[in-house]
Amino acid sequence: MKLLISDRISAYHRYVIAHEQLYNCSTPEQFTVVAGKLIEDFLENQLIHKELKHYNDTRTLLKEHPIFEEQEIRARIYSLTLPELVARRNASKKSLRAIKSKLKDSKATSAQKARREKIKWVREMEIQFIDERLNQTK
Repeated sequence: MKLLISDRISAYHRYVIAHEQLYNCSTPEQFTVVAGKLIEDFLENQLIHKELKHYNDTRTLLKEHPIFEEQEIRARIYSLTLPELVARRNASKKSLRAIKSKLKDSKATSAQKARREKIKWVREMEIQFIDERLNQTK
């Protein structure tokens, strides 16, 4: 919960800064970039607000924010033995290569592309945590 609150404060401050920068944009390109940041930070803030409100109302976690998925992946990786880590890393890298090539498929629907982007994110996260874990065992 502390991480969520910290992230919410950071997202809010980034939102306020982007909102101020919006008035100083001199080109449409600058406006597009700043507006994109503003919207991203607003949505992040709203997602965290939803998590915190749900927790405040029910004293249970909603777990829709990506931070919970990261924690779950990290816990799963840190519970593996060294041989399992190596096997999982190889499988994740192979899966990531396949997903990256499928993302280049222009015939895929937007839903398929979104699902593949999500899987790509998870695989990259797994590889990052596995490498982190393997470096700790050296």
